[in-house]
Amino acid sequence: MFINLTNHPSEKWGEKQLSEAIALGGKIVDMPFPQIDPKATTLDIEKLASSYIAKCLDVDTNFKVLIQGEFTFVYNFVTFARNLSKGCYTATTERKAFEYINDKGEVIKTSIFEFVQFREY
Repeated sequence: MFINLTNHPSEKWGEKQLSEAIALGGKIVDMPFPQIDPKATTLDIEKLASSYIAKCLDVDTNFKVLIQGEFTFVYNFVTFARNLSKGCYTATTERKAFEYINDKGEVIKTSIFEFVQFREY
């Protein structure tokens, strides 16, 4: 099982990202990234990360996970998961920036992030 623990639903991924996720872990399951209280203590974050490890284990005891988000939560989650020999990944992207002039003569800048690979933590 490949768990997507991010704020980026897999239904919006491109074909390359989908196929690489399936190759790594099989079926993809989305698990929304938790809201992290900025006033939470280190212990609060450790407990939250531990509870998410338990949620992932409930989905599949042999999970691999894409995890991206608030840094201290990610650090704790990855530390716990790696201690259980679970693969943890981040997605790397290439930023492609574009500028164009709209019909009002304004310069518009936009970026597209194109998936490159999953990188293991």
